[in-house]
Amino acid sequence: RAELVQRTGLARATVGSVVYDLIDAGVVHESANTGPTGARTGRPPQMLSLAPDAGYAIGIDIGHDHVRATLTDLVGAPRWDHSVALAVDDDPEHALRTAAELTEAAIAETGVAQAKIIGLGLGIACPVDASTGELHAEDIMAGWVGVRPTDDLSERTGLPVQIINDANA
Repeated sequence: RAELVQRTGLARATVGSVVYDLIDAGVVHESANTGPTGARTGRPPQMLSLAPDAGYAIGIDIGHDHVRATLTDLVGAPRWDHSVALAVDDDPEHALRTAAELTEAAIAETGVAQAKIIGLGLGIACPVDASTGELHAEDIMAGWVGVRPTDDLSERTGLPVQIINDANA
């Protein structure tokens, strides 16, 4: 907590209140191990860490020849990973349907409640207009020009979706 006060500049009481709220919500837990004491006197600091099962995220990678989905826990450990070989350059409908099906399979096969999934991140092998989410792929993925995969996947999965060019991801 002292380190959080130092790094954030927030008041000790504010940090304490937020930490207790996060512990009550099951997002953070106190570790059985204590932190380094150094030259400090008094009680050793209690270490805090994220609870891995407090939330999950799904990553989708749409490349030229595949659609891949990974479900990770809150600390980024993979819990499910599957890839489907698929020529996607001229068939966004098939690729997005496959991405949604992989998302459903990840949820079903891991038993993770959809309510615990904080969102879906999509990396795609073409330029993305950051303001609209629209793809500009004339020379790369011609069939995707004007497609907005975030809208489509959000509608198909019921999850919030963020998109980024795969090279930037």
